[in-house]
Amino acid sequence: MIDISTLDRSEQIKLLSQLEKSLGWYPITSLDVDDLKERFIDEGEDVPPDWILHNACKYVSRKNNEENWHLYEWAQEVALKLLVDTEKEQTT
Repeated sequence: MIDISTLDRSEQIKLLSQLEKSLGWYPITSLDVDDLKERFIDEGEDVPPDWILHNACKYVSRKNNEENWHLYEWAQEVALKLLVDTEKEQTT
């Protein structure tokens, strides 16, 4: 098993990209703990501990994915269009 905490950020991103392709799982958006920290700072608020920021991002990401079923419809439309385009290219 890989200890991803030993990888630098670039290697972690490459690993995530490989996992997306392997698993067929493509997150629509990414919540970044550092960006959330910046938001607190920009608004002049105290920054919560990292574990709270991680849990907040995880919760919002999970809830967001549950409520976006329309994205599957969109992805289905795109897949059908790509299929038609591919079939056209193969016949010409």
